Amino acid sequence: MPDSPASPTPSFPLPRGLIVLSCLWITGAWMLTMGPRGALDAVSDDHAEGLRLFSVTLMLGITLAWPMARLLLQRFTAPIRQTALDCIVLICSVEVTLWPLRLLSEWSVDRTLSITNILAGWILLMGAFIAVGAGSRRWTPRILILLAAMITTLCTPLLTTGEGLNWWSPIDITLGVSTIDPERLFGMSPWPGRTAVAQLVLVASGAWIIVFGARILTRDRTDDLAISRSND
Repeated sequence: MPDSPASPTPSFPLPRGLIVLSCLWITGAWMLTMGPRGALDAVSDDHAEGLRLFSVTLMLGITLAWPMARLLLQRFTAPIRQTALDCIVLICSVEVTLWPLRLLSEWSVDRTLSITNILAGWILLMGAFIAVGAGSRRWTPRILILLAAMITTLCTPLLTTGEGLNWWSPIDITLGVSTIDPERLFGMSPWPGRTAVAQLVLVASGAWIIVFGARILTRDRTDDLAISRSND
């Protein structure tokens, strides 16, 4: 007797729309912050300020544009796996965009590592919230998560004191780590903002652990309900 065909395994192709939109966002951010500044000069304060604004624009795309696109335009059928794929795409985009900028600036390896880690940490943190909301059939949790992202991005800079960096303020920490005057904010620290970066990575990791835990508990509860119904 021939074997019954195996059930097809769902595939999750690369999010081509996200790839295209992220490329357009990066291109637009570069044209907006660096385009009008003339010839590139690694030691120019004007271009250093442009690179800071470019980094902030990337952060705005991570904390505002990405959640809006995912929470308002579609519903994920497998939110954790699809959001994780989004995170991989965005982190790779950040890495290949920012590391070559060392040739156009006075950023050290440690400073570039801090900036990329901060952006990657916020990608993971926002991804955890998107994974929760993008799979919901109701609009209420999606809107609440989007409002939380907007408040975190736009309002937290008003709560900072200017003494050190706070991981929970994405704009403030991005501006601080990419500053052209490192001694003013970080003293002689070889890795600027390392404490805030470590805190951000820990919080993002904890958020994903909670997402996975909630998913496991929800799946077990659904399976128990299905078994009880079949017994009835």
